[in-house]
Order: sequence, then structure tokens, then C-alpha cells
Amino acid sequence: MKVIRLSGGALVAALLVISPLAAAGGGVSGRVVDRSGDPVPGATVRIECVEGGTPFQLVTDERGRFHAQLPEECTPRLAASLAGVAGGGAAPLDAVPGQEVELRLDLDLFADRIEVRSALARDQVSAREIRESFARDAGDAVARIPGVARLRKGGLAGDLVLRGLKGDNIAVLVDGQRLHGACPNRMDPPAFHVDFAELERIDVAKGLAETTVRGGLGGTVNLVTREPAPGFHAELQATGGAFGYQTETANASWAGARGSVRAGLAKRRGDVYEDGDGVPFTALLPAGNPAAYRDRGGDRTAFDVETGWVHFALVPAAGQRLELAFTRQDADLQLYPYLAMDATLDRADRARASWSLQRADGLLRSLAVSVSRVAVDHDMDDHLRLSSAAAAPGWSMRTETEASVWDEQLEARFRGGWTAGVDAYQRGWDATTRMVGAGGMRVMRSLPDTSLDMLAIWARHERPLTPALRLRAGARVESAAGSADPSLADTALYLAYHGTTATSHRDTYASGHLGLVWQPVPAWELSATLGRAVRPPGPEERYFALRRMGTDWVGDPGLDPAVNHQLELGLRFQGGRIAGNLDAWYSEVDGYITVVEVARQQPVPGVMNPRARSWANQDVRMWGAEASVTLDLGAGLALAATGSFTRGERDLDPTRGIVDRDLAEMPAASGRLTLRWERAAWLAEAEGVAAARQERVDASLLEEATPGWAVANLRGGWQGARFSLLAGVDNLFDRQYREHLSYQRDPFRSGARVPEPGRAWTVSVRWRV
Repeated sequence: MKVIRLSGGALVAALLVISPLAAAGGGVSGRVVDRSGDPVPGATVRIECVEGGTPFQLVTDERGRFHAQLPEECTPRLAASLAGVAGGGAAPLDAVPGQEVELRLDLDLFADRIEVRSALARDQVSAREIRESFARDAGDAVARIPGVARLRKGGLAGDLVLRGLKGDNIAVLVDGQRLHGACPNRMDPPAFHVDFAELERIDVAKGLAETTVRGGLGGTVNLVTREPAPGFHAELQATGGAFGYQTETANASWAGARGSVRAGLAKRRGDVYEDGDGVPFTALLPAGNPAAYRDRGGDRTAFDVETGWVHFALVPAAGQRLELAFTRQDADLQLYPYLAMDATLDRADRARASWSLQRADGLLRSLAVSVSRVAVDHDMDDHLRLSSAAAAPGWSMRTETEASVWDEQLEARFRGGWTAGVDAYQRGWDATTRMVGAGGMRVMRSLPDTSLDMLAIWARHERPLTPALRLRAGARVESAAGSADPSLADTALYLAYHGTTATSHRDTYASGHLGLVWQPVPAWELSATLGRAVRPPGPEERYFALRRMGTDWVGDPGLDPAVNHQLELGLRFQGGRIAGNLDAWYSEVDGYITVVEVARQQPVPGVMNPRARSWANQDVRMWGAEASVTLDLGAGLALAATGSFTRGERDLDPTRGIVDRDLAEMPAASGRLTLRWERAAWLAEAEGVAAARQERVDASLLEEATPGWAVANLRGGWQGARFSLLAGVDNLFDRQYREHLSYQRDPFRSGARVPEPGRAWTVSVRWRV
């Protein structure tokens, strides 16, 4: 390993290994990482030939990688830097053609974030930021991005809300492949099935540009797993915190000339937490409520999750790469005070195979083919609740679900800024619910072996119109077929509440976007995008069926796809010590799918209730804005501020149960202010987070207003190349508060408004070689 000290306090270390791809093309490739080993996207790599000639520059991709073809008889000299970061000037490092170089930058990494964020087309949470945030799950981590909120149901497995959109309105991916949970109430939201220790970063694309490729109504969240660095590396991390929180993770990887392998294990557990008033979340409901816990104390495990993974990569020929990956997650008892049941089992398997080809010239520049499968078994019941006290099986209601999704992709990138592909998936979902009553046990196929199969073709194009003006465009044509097994479906409920017994439906539709990006000077960028996105109803929205005492719960087989027409405006500024972003958007969604209460349309034998909860299409309008600004104060100090608001309204339609203009579960206006000091390996950070009172609620669903709140967080530590120690306190002043997104999850909601944890300390130790 060759180590060079740079002027201004920057350090570059290069690890050299033979790369057949680089050697075959007479080139050089590599990666730029920070001092903790995490990749640095948007870094500049300067390459010149020792023998002479004109130097040239490359910018690293989202994994911090670069690859350059070299002229004949060229001995490359490389240097890496990050534009605008003090001390980022690079001293040369000599290599030879056919070598892969790892360049390690030792910088004030908060300034690093300013530059990286400004260079990317989407928001991003890096592995380092996840570690420093002490987030318990992906919902915690991504909620730091303006415009993103988290829906809390318990101690873990927070659901993501992006600009007011949630559930199937958002495409959640892992390495670009679709991810779905199994619980009809989203106890296990998609991101729950990926452990932090697997991740290199989380990409969040707000708006319609990414929906052209992967679908969705208004945004995409992609969880990107780690890529092994050259040579052997190992990492151990242990974390402990308040309310019995513990994690232990181990990662190991090796990468060489012909391939790589990585593997890891992670364990994450925690006890019932208390809010700022010292109340355990198991004591939120009054003792007489059927959904209240029998044991109201806090001395109980709230979640216990284990995850293991292995990944193989092979380089069969120059420019080609074959990858195989498998992950298994086992989760036992998990408590969800938000709902009337708790999860007793959750098993998830993820498998993926992919092949890719990279070419430096010619019409076809790259080709990628991949196939993946996610399978989840989920079991939940009420054996810990008062509702099960007199039930002979030990529970009065239980739901067992199985879900799977196959995902296939073909993507080709061509010369001239064109990319095209084929996107397909087959989603299966089956649920059986058992309820014990005075008349015995009733068994219902609440999701009767449902399926949703989709096939789409898409294309994107990006090109400069002038030196300062760029065009971005995309189009997608999609056909989706949904069905339920007619021999298992409770078609009597469909008929009673919606006048149909249909158990299949096909939708074909088109979507796309057109945008312009204008950069009049290097420091300023303005963008405008107009687009359309469509998503079909999910299996539960069309075919769910559950007979309950008082109010049934039934899907609507006649639902139409939701169609979003959206205008997005963006402003980026980056100059000197300051960087800022401002995004504003306006959407009109035709056929937005939302929960409503409906009346029985006609008498049907066996259907006794006069009303049911269901889903309905409605036309809505949503708009909002997000802003962020970061200021480098010098002397290692930096100040960052973010803020966002979202509004949603709909047309009234009393005949369909829509009697309130406000959309349910719209996030409150919120903001974050962070002061950070970082010098060499030391860091300290103080943070304030606040949200305004949310009074715009859906009274027809009994949604309640949420008071505003503000909390303070502290964290600090030391981070070296091999060892790091981090410590922090969230909710420093032990405030009792609730976020607004904590209400609507029929058909098994408990009625509890789940508060945030009280004062919570965390300490984390990490060792890496």
C-alpha cells in the first residue's frame, strides 16, 4: 500500500490490485472512499500520462467508482479531490495500466456531504450518516431527508412516507429490485427486510423521473447494498442503548482480479420503550380496551431480528460481471401497539442473480439482466392482548400470510444518452384470518390467493441542448393484471358493498416525464419537470375481504389505477462555503386510492353489517416544498438547516363516504437545524428537530389533530480508518410527543396514538480492517 500526504491535511492511500477489465482495455479503474471506507460519489479523479499529453478528469459514480481508457504507451498518474472542500488538492500517485486503485480521502466529512449532495440527482443517506444518526430502521434514517416522514407502529419497522405518499404509491427497491412485505397492515414494510449492515447507502428519488424506470406514483426508495473493496476487509460493530437496544454485526469481504465475495450477520433487538412521561408503549390504551396489553409493564422484548447474507461476483471476461446474492431474515415476536395484534413470526428470503456487460465504445455501452425473488411468511395474533383472555386457542384472532414477488429486468444503455429496458414482476399474496367468537372459530381467506402481474417497456434520454441547457425525458408503457382465486374469494362481500363479484382485472396505461435543467453559471442550477405516473390498485385494495363484528372490511374489485400529473421545480446553489436546494411541486392525482367508509349497496345473504371500511378512487390535489441549506463556518464548524411541508385536498363526494376535504395522514410541516464540528477524526453535533401542529385531518375517519413539538439531540465521537467510537442522546430533554403519522391502519388498528421514545442514549463501537 502506498500512502501520500497531501497539502492542506488531506490523505490519499492507494491499494493496487490487478483488474482484467482495465487491463483488457488499456485502462485504469478504481474507487474513491472516505477515511471510514465508505464510497465518495461525485469526487474528481485527475489522470495524466507520465510520458506527457493533456490531463483529463473523471467524476466518480454513485458507488465512488471510475474507469478510464488510456492512450497507448501511457503510465497513468492519478489524484483525487472533492471540489470546494478545503485541503482537497491532490498530489500525484503513479500507477500502471491494468491496475485498480483505491483512493482514500481524509477530509472534513461534513463539507464532503455538501459537495456530494449537490452533485447528485437524488437525495441520499450514506452508511456513515446511518451510523452517526443511530437510526433503528430505514424509516428512522430516511426521515432525515426533507419531504420524507416515518410512520411509527412500534419500536421497529417504521413505514416510509414520501411527500404524503405511502404504501404501494412508493416503489421500494433493494439494488434496483422490488421489495414487498406480507402483512396486510404493513407490520413489515418493505425496507424492514434489509438490515443496515448490508447497506452502502439509501437513495431517495422524489418526483417522477425514476418512476419511468421502476413504476410507482410519485417516488422511489432504493436500498443499495455494499460493494466489496479490493483485497480482504472485515468489520465488527456493536451498539447498545436505552430501552434494551442492542445490535451486533459482522461483515467480511474479499475482492480480487476474477471476482469477489462478501458475507455478514446482524442481530438487532430492543425492549418496550417509554415516552417522555415514562409511560411504556404497552400501557397506552386503558385497561378495559380489548386491544390493551395484558402485561402493561415495559420489561418485555419489543423486537428481535436476525439477518444473514452472502454475495458472490465473478468476472468471466473483460467487461462482464455475474452476481449471485442471498439474504435470510428471521424475526420472532415483535410488538405493535399501533395495531390490535403483534407479529409472532416473520421470515423473509431475498435472492438475486444478475449479469452485466460494460463497453467503452460502440453503439451499445452497457447491458444488464437481472432476476430476483423475495418471499415472506408472516404470522400475527392477539395472544398478548386482553381480547384473547377468554379464547381457548390462546388468541381470539390470527392472520397468517405468505407473499412473494419475482422481479425481472433488462436494461441497455446506448451511445448518445439513450437508455431503454423491459421491467416485469409477478406478485403473489395470500392471507388466512381466524377469529374466535361465541359461535366458534371462523376461518376467512382475507387475501384469497391474489396476484398482480406486470410487464412494462421504458426508455429515457438525456442530452445537452446548449452548453447550459440539458433535456431529460422518459416514457413507460405498462400492462398489469390482478386477480383473486374465485373459489376462495368472499365475493358476497364484494357484491354487497360494490355490486360486483369480479375477481380479475387488467389495466394498460402509459406514463412519462419531460424536463429541462438550466445551469447559467457553475454555481446555479434551475430545473423544471412535467410528468405523469400511474400505479394499479394493489391486491388488498381490490380483493381483501374480512367479516367483522360491527364493520366489515372489503376491497373494491372495480378500482381504477391512480394517475398522477405533477409539476416539479428545483433550484440548486453551490458556491464557496454555502450550498442550498429548493424544490417545489404540485400534483393532481386522478383516482387516488384512499380508505373510506361505505354503506352496503344491496342485501346479500350472510352479510349482516350495514357499513364497511373499503377503498375508493378520488381526485386529489397535493403540493409542497422542501428546502435545505448548508454553511461551512470554518474552523471545522458547519451549520445545516432543512424544512418541508406537504398539503393534500380532495373533492367531496358524500355518496362514496368522502365528506372531508383533507386527506388523511398528511405529514405536518417540519424542520431540522444541525450545528456540527469536525476536525481530523473528532466530531460533535447538536441538532434540533421540530414539527408544527397538524390540524388538517380527515374527520370522516376520526383522525385527530396532533400538537406541534420540538426536541434536541446530541452526538459525538472519534472516527479513524480502523476504529470508531460514537455516542449520542436523542430527545435530550425527555419530551413527550407524537408524530402525526400514527393513526390509520385498518382493519386491525388498536386506536392507540403511538408516541416517540423519551430520552434515549446510544453508544456504538466499530472496528474495521
